[in-house]
Amino acid sequence: MKLLKLITSISLLCLLIWSCTKKIDYKGEEEDKLVIFSILENNKPIRVHLGRSAAMQHYPLHLFKLKPLLYTDSGDTIILHHDSAGWYSSFVQAHIDESYHIEVAYNDKLYNAHTQVPQKPNVLYATIQYSGHDAPNDSGPICILKTSLVDNPNTTDYYVCEISDDTSPAYWYTYQMTEPVILNEGYWQYDPYTLFFSDEMFNGDTLTMQFNIFDNKECIPNYIRFLRVYNISESRYMYYKSWTKHRYLQQSGDTDLDWWETLFKGEPTDMYSNVENGFGVFMSRAADSVVLECIEPGM
Repeated sequence: MKLLKLITSISLLCLLIWSCTKKIDYKGEEEDKLVIFSILENNKPIRVHLGRSAAMQHYPLHLFKLKPLLYTDSGDTIILHHDSAGWYSSFVQAHIDESYHIEVAYNDKLYNAHTQVPQKPNVLYATIQYSGHDAPNDSGPICILKTSLVDNPNTTDYYVCEISDDTSPAYWYTYQMTEPVILNEGYWQYDPYTLFFSDEMFNGDTLTMQFNIFDNKECIPNYIRFLRVYNISESRYMYYKSWTKHRYLQQSGDTDLDWWETLFKGEPTDMYSNVENGFGVFMSRAADSVVLECIEPGM
């Protein structure tokens, strides 16, 4: 009898909760907007990707038949032609200190964005030396990378560093960061692979930096690598900040997950955009590279 009363009470409670539940049909934002993505680099041909922000079940996401136009402050008009998969390009190369404005008409709206290619950074030297210690858990040798650059006192500058060989960026991972200009950004803990920073702490001065890194090449003799430093536009800097945090919050370190599984992992974060009426980023950068000189331990 007591069991029957208990079952009856639970059933009535469940019915009460169910009757108070309101069903809401929510449809995500499906407005079809233009997405612009481009990184203009000095002395390289201009390329721009155009896509759409419609729901993922709507294909194609790449846009093929648009007519994007670029205007420069010097009065030039640059016509971009579609190559493949939403990429539009021109044989015209981007130039330092030139401002570029992009305009694209899509779905009866005009989308535009602006960027100015910054000056090349002035990197004085870069060295790498084995510290004599290895990282925990057999993660590899720890090397010390030192570099120095001269900042322009007349501009606000933003930088990013990478190690590369002749053709592409190489693997590196910073360890136990102590460099003040990096820590000042507050983003190193999100991505120890990417070092970006502003000249807020050294505007107009010569900056000397030192990083501890995992170096998979262990200062191999005759293996030539470069430290490449980019002076990046403010839009590129802001994009780095939002994208770095976004990727960290996705918690997508598991390489066995496909992109569908990682897309909605973690907490959402707002992504930076400088595209008026749409989404995406229109950015620019200028690079300087120096040979990464390998110094023998103990020297």
